[in-house]
Amino acid sequence: MRRTLLLFGLSFLLAIALAFAVRSSVRTTEVSADELAPRTAEEVAAEGRALGFEPIEVERQAALIRRPVSGHAWVVYWGGNTSAYFHEALQTIEGLRLPSDVGVLIIAPPGYDSEGPASPFELERAAVNTRQWLRREERAERIVTGGFSLGTYSALVAAERDVVGTFLMGASPRFEVNERGPLVRLRAPDAYEVKPTPPRVPALVIQGGKDDVRHGRQVAQWLGAKFVLVPGVTHADTQRSDTVLRAVRDFVEVALQ
Repeated sequence: MRRTLLLFGLSFLLAIALAFAVRSSVRTTEVSADELAPRTAEEVAAEGRALGFEPIEVERQAALIRRPVSGHAWVVYWGGNTSAYFHEALQTIEGLRLPSDVGVLIIAPPGYDSEGPASPFELERAAVNTRQWLRREERAERIVTGGFSLGTYSALVAAERDVVGTFLMGASPRFEVNERGPLVRLRAPDAYEVKPTPPRVPALVIQGGKDDVRHGRQVAQWLGAKFVLVPGVTHADTQRSDTVLRAVRDFVEVALQ
């Protein structure tokens, strides 16, 4: 009996080790769970209003919107995987300095300041609903989607049709997201992966030189997109780098013409 239990225990440990070895052999970008202090809806609204944004709800998702003063050109943006979601996204959009005739929608997918579970299926559904809502309710005619880190997944899904461009900062062909908890490493993470067929849309993939450059290049090749490498910039700093934001702004201006 004791020998049987010992063999069972050794087999279990071997299986865990094998699972980790297999996971480590797959090129992925692991995204940690929320690490920063959460912010209340009132704090998000106040920060948004200070920059000309109105808090709204889009298909049961929390969002901030700044409507264009004229025309029907829009940027819809998804941020990264932190609980300071809107704070960081607003910093990025402010740094882009888009003209007032370009509307901006910052959207939080399910699980990120919005109700519902965070999963690949839910993020895909939410991204499509967001694009459809923008065209239906705001009469958007020309849309550029964009995202940082995990937000690039939503930006790509939304770019599958009816958009004129997409920009991706800190992209990866596969993101693995673990929920927080003591057994986090023993649970299978959610995998957010690019599709077999890329969207046929003009695209910019921009990556920091201190990020995993292989991942950005792989996404750019898959898309047939322009790839820009910015030396000395980490993954986290990509969304606030002046060099990155200038390149994104130039791309958006051309795409919306």
